[in-house]
Amino acid sequence: LAVAALTVGLLPSALAVVGWTPSKTHTSDPSMCLGAAQPRAVTANSPMPIFVHVQKTGGTTFSMALLVSYAADEILSTSCLSQSINITNAQNLKTAKIGFGHLTRREIANSELSSNTHRRMSPITMIRDVVGHRKSLYLEKVDHAKYPRPVDWVRSSTYPRNFQLEHTLLDAASATLEGAKRELCALEYVGLNEQMEDSLCLFGYKFKRRAELLTSYRVKSDQLRDEGWDAQAMIATRKKSALENRVMTFAKEMFHSRVEAAKLDIKKSFTVEGGGGGPKEDSSW
Repeated sequence: LAVAALTVGLLPSALAVVGWTPSKTHTSDPSMCLGAAQPRAVTANSPMPIFVHVQKTGGTTFSMALLVSYAADEILSTSCLSQSINITNAQNLKTAKIGFGHLTRREIANSELSSNTHRRMSPITMIRDVVGHRKSLYLEKVDHAKYPRPVDWVRSSTYPRNFQLEHTLLDAASATLEGAKRELCALEYVGLNEQMEDSLCLFGYKFKRRAELLTSYRVKSDQLRDEGWDAQAMIATRKKSALENRVMTFAKEMFHSRVEAAKLDIKKSFTVEGGGGGPKEDSSW
């Protein structure tokens, strides 16, 4: 059933279940993607945000910041999103306000459809510049004895051309640039690794739930991560991952448009309510 759900005949319904419907909106302008980002509360009758955790995009940091803001019965874990969802998880499905896990967008669609549950899911995710992402992936996931230089790995057949797209799109294998833009544009929330504080603020604005970075978290040294990544390796990365590079560039522009729109909305609210004109430009909003 899970496989059948993603056949051509059932694909439109599969897209609707996971919170994505085809749009005729021209997506060359990222500012046109503001509609899906309007703030809303998550209730038992509304789509539940489910975090598509892409490795090496800062997803653990993001998850840790959010987990402290939710009660245990408000969180749906990866184990509950397997294809064997059953009646024992029904109560959690009703009360959950957010889901976490390393499942891909397609796997979420499969699990939701095969469970016969009526709770709709709204995928959200974090993205990262393609070079920064591959630097971290190479540092922690690649056999350096086999590929002592990053450029050797990038030029090899084992290099993942569209790693982030394979997790965030329903069908990365046949994705086009405009199709990928439309899918990301329709997501209610897309955070940006390089701007984690703004990402958490945007999440709080969108879903009316406060989230803060944990002071105990420390990122790995940039010097260690950047070792061996010369201009040749970075150029090769952007060239070999050309589609993902262009999609991530669009996603970053979309993120900035949503952040600015949210700040403007908050500032207007402060002005109307006499709150002092809203957040300052140099402050965490």
